Amino acid sequence: MYANVAYMESTRVTLGSEIRRLRTKAGTSLRKFALGVGVSAPHLSDIERDRRRPSKDLLKRIGRELRPVGGTHKDLERLDARFESDLQEWVLLNPEVRLMLRRVKESGQPVGEVLRKVERLLERD
Repeated sequence: MYANVAYMESTRVTLGSEIRRLRTKAGTSLRKFALGVGVSAPHLSDIERDRRRPSKDLLKRIGRELRPVGGTHKDLERLDARFESDLQEWVLLNPEVRLMLRRVKESGQPVGEVLRKVERLLERD
C-alpha cells in the first residue's frame, strides 16, 4: 500500500507549531495568550500557523509567558529560521554562502559535524 502524501501529517517542528503546542499545554486560549503578550489574536494565529514571524521582542515575551510549561526564549529562538541582519547582508554580498549551505545539505553529513570541521579549519589560520 502507498501512503497518500496529501493526508500525511508533517512531524517537523516549527516555531509556530511549538508556540501553539506550549500555549495549548498551558491551557490558555489564543485570545488570552495574545492579550498576555500584547498582540491581537489574528496576529498570534498567523504566528502559530507560520504565516508570520514574531519580532525578537515579541519572541522574548512569548518565551516568558510559556516558561511555566517548559518554554524558553532560547529554545524558541532555535526554531526561528531567520538570519540576523548582519548575516543577511553577508549572504547578499557573498553568493557563495548559499552554495556552501546547499553543499552541506546535499552532503548528508550531520550539521554539527560539519561545523566542528569548519571550526578546526578556521583555527589553523
